[in-house]
Amino acid sequence: MEIAITANSSALPRIKKLATILRSFGPSQHPLVVFCTPKYQTEVARIFEGLSAKILPVLTGIVRLPPMADNEPFAIVAKHMTRTHWFYLTADTIPLQADWADKLEQEYLASGQTYLGCADYIPTRYRDGSGIDRVVNGAPFILEAAVYPANLSSISKYSPLSRVVHHEVARRSEMAPCSHLSSLVGNAKWDDSYRLAHVGSAVVMTRVLGTELGDEVLGLKVPEAPASTSVEEEETPPEPEPEPTMKIFSSMAEMKASATVEPRRAGRPRKN
Repeated sequence: MEIAITANSSALPRIKKLATILRSFGPSQHPLVVFCTPKYQTEVARIFEGLSAKILPVLTGIVRLPPMADNEPFAIVAKHMTRTHWFYLTADTIPLQADWADKLEQEYLASGQTYLGCADYIPTRYRDGSGIDRVVNGAPFILEAAVYPANLSSISKYSPLSRVVHHEVARRSEMAPCSHLSSLVGNAKWDDSYRLAHVGSAVVMTRVLGTELGDEVLGLKVPEAPASTSVEEEETPPEPEPEPTMKIFSSMAEMKASATVEPRRAGRPRKN
């Protein structure tokens, strides 16, 4: 199995940390294929020095808006990965163990499925019988940090080059039925408090926000995960409405004397 990495210029700080983690794991039988722009080819080669990595300067270098910022690099990677099955190691994905790629490949081959990865779900909003709006998990899709077959561009009938839909979601009907959902791939869900104690059986974690998890893999000291600051407010009971009272006057003059009349606001005289 090959490991495909896209090293965009904006992601180079994360790519440096990723290369440091891979280097700390020692030699691997899974070669790296690193995609970058021609401008940063020398710097990327320096980042992956000492690793079994092939540098392909084929990215366009054009700054794209989402979702093309992810769709275009993925389309280029899928076009070039034709030799064997491959894992897409994105910049927000952190390997957690030295044998992470071995375990992924073993489970992928044993599953007999076309893809292996972790599923997320498109939220669906609906209104129940009581008129309350609720949100539930809808259609599943596979996160892009997954194992793909060789020649994906010729196998798939969906083009990743969409300007309106992320390729993860666009290919959900094609990938979800023939994917092996593996606990080896974890989803950090952009939670900055994610630490090694939370990963469970995962050997690689995707959608990682921040650098703390990567530092923890390298054995560096990291601050503890921030505690939740949300405090549930106690519901205060509503103040009881004052009961209506009735006052009985002995005469009309007494009633007029107790009445309060608001002063008239100054302004233009009313036309008759």
